[in-house]
Amino acid sequence: MGCRPYQGRPYRFSKTPGSISSVATLGQHNREILGGLLGLTESEIDELEKQQVIGTAPAAVQSGPYQDANRGAPVPAEKLVEYGDLSAVDPNYRTALARRAPEQP
Repeated sequence: MGCRPYQGRPYRFSKTPGSISSVATLGQHNREILGGLLGLTESEIDELEKQQVIGTAPAAVQSGPYQDANRGAPVPAEKLVEYGDLSAVDPNYRTALARRAPEQP
């Protein structure tokens, strides 16, 4: 969603000061949770990272029906039906979307 400017908190607590802080980044607490809470060793966590089970960035799609998504291209709805992720597509959906889209200057 990105950064959003705020004038301040829209609320005030009478006895507890509030603060606005950032959210955790993807994978920021992997080692703390997996090692500290769940008891995995450093080598086990390293192996999970190597296998791209966990990480700090989205894993690239290397193969399969969504490999085009890796390059930022949207997957056409017709392909989602072909892959079995959608049951059907209105054949006129592109026309309907075009009618709803704001005009470009």
